Amino acid sequence: RYTMDGSIPTRTSREYLAPIVLATTTVVRVRSYVPGELPSPVLTRTYFIDEAFDLPVFSISTDPDNLWDDQIGIYVDGTNGVIADDSVLPKNSNQSWERPAHIEFYESDDTPAFSQQMGLSIYGAFSRHFPQKSLSLIARGKYGDDAIRHRLFLDKGNDRYKSFILRNGGNDWLTSMIDDPLMQTLVEGAMDVDVQDYRPAVLFLNGRYWGVHNIREKLNRHYAASNYGVDPDEIDIVEGDGLAKAGDAVHYRSTIDYLETHDLSRHEAYERVGQLLDVVEYMNVQIALIYYGPSDNFFKNVKSWRPRTAAGRWRWFLYDTDHGFYNFRTNAVKLATDPQAENRFGDISWGTLILRKLLENHSFKDDFIQRFAAHINYTFAVDRVVSVVDS
Repeated sequence: RYTMDGSIPTRTSREYLAPIVLATTTVVRVRSYVPGELPSPVLTRTYFIDEAFDLPVFSISTDPDNLWDDQIGIYVDGTNGVIADDSVLPKNSNQSWERPAHIEFYESDDTPAFSQQMGLSIYGAFSRHFPQKSLSLIARGKYGDDAIRHRLFLDKGNDRYKSFILRNGGNDWLTSMIDDPLMQTLVEGAMDVDVQDYRPAVLFLNGRYWGVHNIREKLNRHYAASNYGVDPDEIDIVEGDGLAKAGDAVHYRSTIDYLETHDLSRHEAYERVGQLLDVVEYMNVQIALIYYGPSDNFFKNVKSWRPRTAAGRWRWFLYDTDHGFYNFRTNAVKLATDPQAENRFGDISWGTLILRKLLENHSFKDDFIQRFAAHINYTFAVDRVVSVVDS
């Protein structure tokens, strides 16, 4: 039995009796049924007809209802949604639903890289409202293999991933779709900063061309495992003002409490802070954000992590910088150090606290200025930035 709409074949699906003639790109899913025996595994293959791409290609196949049904579809406004992320009306696409899907990945030379069942969900915040949405894919044992065994990013040696994102460009979807990858590529290898690696790829959904998406690492507990060899079950991750996303926020809160209650102009206090957070890495992240100027990243798109060890220090992710290079008239240094920072959500001075406190220390301040000047003259030199944009 076979299907050509992405759904899993059942005993009532079309029976294979003669060669299947394909005129356009199609996903064919097949399954054998023998009376008195369990059905065979489902085999899935995408046949690309008259397609030619220089980019790698993903083909995602799933029951069409998983995407488009009013009640259970994850890709539609639907009739079973919730209000979230600036939406006025409830939308299915705001739900945190995960649906089973088959993922095929072909490298840019057409070589098949992997083909396996995974979990599929909508990813992102405001960008969920765009017609082309970001997708999160995760390998789980209940679907089959519990990992993706392939080098998704050619400049990294890692060939085992638990999850990744096919990103629509976030808030940059309406313009270039390269803002965030550009800003992360500029600092990758030039600064000690945790960034999401990037590759552009073409996507097909159930055989239908679905445009270019960016392959991105997912900033979760598996990121630390992939990039630092840290046990993914022994990590703290916090978002914003201390919301625990993995582990807990106990160490983070104690770190913030120490900053708030100590004079960092004193050498002993500054030395102690250096044991709680990675001062140089935090400095680098702030330099990059001030140069790019995305206000969201001082108060909203803030995420940090640490290994749950006695010596584990906080590090910060650079991510979701889609609003960077947006308003060159903004004094980003003033914004990043404003003790009375506010936005439509109220008091957001927590977002400037760490940098304000560190700047109390003359050694940090001198290093910050010298490091910023060096990056302006090298990492962010005009010729270098333009060449990366062109690439």
